[in-house]
Amino acid sequence: VVASKRMDGELAFVFTGAAAAYRGACKDLLTAMPSLSASLARRFPEMEETAGFVYANSSAELTALEQLLGSSFVSQLHAELTLRVLKLKPDAMIGLSSGETNYMFASGIWSG
Repeated sequence: VVASKRMDGELAFVFTGAAAAYRGACKDLLTAMPSLSASLARRFPEMEETAGFVYANSSAELTALEQLLGSSFVSQLHAELTLRVLKLKPDAMIGLSSGETNYMFASGIWSG
């Protein structure tokens, strides 16, 4: 359903911790919008290596480091979509654990 008029209210972005990462996370989004990954790589060149966990055909559990890197990749990819493509302007951003760092990078408070 598409609203025919502007909706009142506030918008917040919430960034999860590393435990939310899993193999294949955001694969459909990357397939539908591959330009997001290229755009993200321009902002964070070192993050391109991290994208491999999305496409890995492994059933092996992610290591703690893979979860952390994967969660950061997914967080920044979603931020790229919502902030830069859809041009949403949140009233607040919060994060849990490593999500705090991710919202700081996503918002531009910190830079790579």
